[in-house]
Amino acid sequence: MYKIEGKLKSKSETKQVSEKFKVMDIILVTLDEKYPQEIKLQVANDKINQFDFIAINEPIEVTFDIRGREFKGNHYNTINVLNCESKLF
Repeated sequence: MYKIEGKLKSKSETKQVSEKFKVMDIILVTLDEKYPQEIKLQVANDKINQFDFIAINEPIEVTFDIRGREFKGNHYNTINVLNCESKLF
């Protein structure tokens, strides 16, 4: 597990991929003032509800893991959100 802090730049509409799987993408902008990074993370299933009350530009801390897979000779990575907490306080 890894953690990162930043501001929520955007969140996509939820996509129903299958009967039991839905996803939403978020963009997190890191707080590094000199070279802020925009990082795309995937939120799946029941984790999506964590973002119902988080506003755009709100500071957050995200706990995530990195998933990797091979498909037809190509390798793909997904940064998968495990938990999200507001850092407004």
